[in-house]
Amino acid sequence: MIKRIASTAKRNPLLRRLLGQNRGEKSQAERRRLEHEVEEEIARLATLSEEEKSAKNHEVKSLIEYYHEMTSAIEDRRGSIYNFTLQYLVILLTALGVVIASQAGLRNWLLLIAVLLGLHIAFSLAIIVVFEFQSWFRYPFLKLEKFGNKWKWFYYGNPYVLKISRRAIFPSTRFERTQKPYLKGLKEFAEKYRTETLDQALTDNIQQLYLLQVHNYYKNQFYLALVRIRLWSLKCSVLVIVLWMLLLTFGVV
Repeated sequence: MIKRIASTAKRNPLLRRLLGQNRGEKSQAERRRLEHEVEEEIARLATLSEEEKSAKNHEVKSLIEYYHEMTSAIEDRRGSIYNFTLQYLVILLTALGVVIASQAGLRNWLLLIAVLLGLHIAFSLAIIVVFEFQSWFRYPFLKLEKFGNKWKWFYYGNPYVLKISRRAIFPSTRFERTQKPYLKGLKEFAEKYRTETLDQALTDNIQQLYLLQVHNYYKNQFYLALVRIRLWSLKCSVLVIVLWMLLLTFGVV
């Protein structure tokens, strides 16, 4: 029955739109339910004693600093792979040019070297492209106003900061795009610091800590994706060499 509906939907644009709308409504309902559950759980923090709140708040702030350091370290390693790959790509292209220019036929070992160089050039380009896509990636929690970045820890938590003009070329000199949002953001920042209670600080810090944990997860996965590409380049190189040796053994090349 389900297969029949799916098959009909493929041929019927109206039914396809209705099914898509239904899925969207279910997703929205699920999101609202989850957000309500999160709010209920966060509200339970208020039942802790003042001593427990202070202790947990101190621990959470320490963990926030820990995740900042962890993320900076993994981002440095990811950047090192990217910088190395750029330099490596220049060397590979130069070497391939020398090999091509050295002998028109590219027979025997020169052909093998050319294939290996081309293989590593392809994988290096893959690393560069993947890195750029990772850099453009928009984290899903950026769209969560209630549960995204908090005002104390990141500029996304202050709506006035986001209104400041960020044009580096032909920078804006308009008061409404420069000093006004800056001053209004500072006023709100100071006001929140003045009126912040221990309960608010604890809930905001816990949410920011979790956000940083998820952010660290993304950065680790991005780093590992680049590492896997480099490892596959080595595995493919070994495979090419083995195949080449077999071809030589049987007199094919």
